[in-house]
Amino acid sequence: AEEALEKLRAAAKADPTVLTPEATMAQFYEQAGDRQKATESMIAALKARPRDLNTRLAAAQWALSIGQFKTAEQQAEAALILDPKSTNAQVLRGIVAMFLKDYATAAKFFQQAYLQEPNNFAASNYLALALAHSNEPQQRQRAFEFAENNVRRNPDHQEAYSTLGWTLYRIGRLEDAERAFQTVVAMGPLPADTAYYWARLNADRGNRQQAIELAESALKTSGPFFMRPETEQLLEQLKKGQSR
Repeated sequence: AEEALEKLRAAAKADPTVLTPEATMAQFYEQAGDRQKATESMIAALKARPRDLNTRLAAAQWALSIGQFKTAEQQAEAALILDPKSTNAQVLRGIVAMFLKDYATAAKFFQQAYLQEPNNFAASNYLALALAHSNEPQQRQRAFEFAENNVRRNPDHQEAYSTLGWTLYRIGRLEDAERAFQTVVAMGPLPADTAYYWARLNADRGNRQQAIELAESALKTSGPFFMRPETEQLLEQLKKGQSR
C-alpha cells in the first residue's frame, strides 16, 4: 500500500489535476472492503488538500456510497464554497439533498446546474426526479416535460426511461408509466429505484404479489439508493396486507 501511495504521489506531483493520492487510496480500500483504512485515507486526503475541489467531491461521493449523508452534505457544501459554479458540485449537492428527502433544495441545485449546462443529462434527469416529488401538480408536470425531453434526446439511456416512468406515474398516467418501466427492463437489469417505482404502480393497481416481488428485488441492492426507506415501508405494508 505504501508503494502504491508513493507512486500516486509522484503522479500527483507531475500533474496537479490528478486526484489526491490519499483519496485514491481511500477509494481502493473501500472497494477492497476495508472501511477503517478508507476512512483514515480520506481524512488524510482532506488534511493534505482541504482546498482542492476534486478531493472534496471525492469525499462527498465516498460518504454517499456508505450512507453517511450528513457527511456527504458537509463535503459537497465545502466543494461549492471552493467553486460555486462547479456543475459537478451542484449536481452532487442536489443528489445529497435527494437522499436527505429535501426535494426543494435538490431541485434548486439541479436547476442551477441545468441552467449552466442544458445538455448535462444528470442535471436535467435529477431535476425531473426532484420535481416529481412536489405536491404541486404544475411542478410534477414540469418533471414529466423534462423527462420526456430527456428520452427524446437519449433514446438508448435506461435511466431516462426510468425517470419518465416515475414522472408519468406522478401525473396519474399509469398505463404510460407501465410501458416506460417495461422499456427499462428490456434495456438491462432493473435498477433499484425503478423497481420501487414499478412496485408502487402495481400496489396501486392491486397487484400485490408483483409489487412485493419488485420491492424485494430493489432491497437486494447492497448500496444506498434514493427510495430505500420508501421501499422498506411499502414492502412492510404489502406484507401486512397479505397476512390479513
